Amino acid sequence: MNNIGTDLLYFKSKSTIENRKLRYVEKVLTSDEVKFLNDKNLNRNFWKLWSLKESAYKYYLQVSDEAPRLNPTAYSLINWNASKAKMKLPNQQVIVLEIFEDEAVVFTCTVSEGFQHLSQATFPTNFPIQKITKKQWDKLVIQIKKSAYNIPYLKLKNKNYCLSKTHDAGKEVISVPDFMLLT
Repeated sequence: MNNIGTDLLYFKSKSTIENRKLRYVEKVLTSDEVKFLNDKNLNRNFWKLWSLKESAYKYYLQVSDEAPRLNPTAYSLINWNASKAKMKLPNQQVIVLEIFEDEAVVFTCTVSEGFQHLSQATFPTNFPIQKITKKQWDKLVIQIKKSAYNIPYLKLKNKNYCLSKTHDAGKEVISVPDFMLLT
């Protein structure tokens, strides 16, 4: 089974961390990750790291037998650039995540080869998110089930296929395996 984790953030809907205590940042980021923050882009980099950790967490729930418990510092960033990041999971597995962003939106996902990201919303053209109609969305969404750990999946011919559903500011994106592309 292919596994995927995604997260979507609208910066206009997120609170800033400039006025929060450093203790809050240290509960979410490792001491090494705090070094990735800089005064110029403190708020943006903090939320981008949060989004990467959310994507990694959603992926990890699919590949591990552990009960779901988000401990952000258990997911540690190894490095990142404008389009990719490497993160170490609690089981020490290293995964690659993709980063798509513009001034207001960040979309992160575990490497999405073999997946299609679909939404009713319009996203920037540099995002890998395909706009679909409400009718197509409803047809797709009706097929989604959730595991005991609240992970969305599709059961097809007695086989489970992982999906990832993420939302922010009232906009949703669902990531499905390529073979399920709508025609």
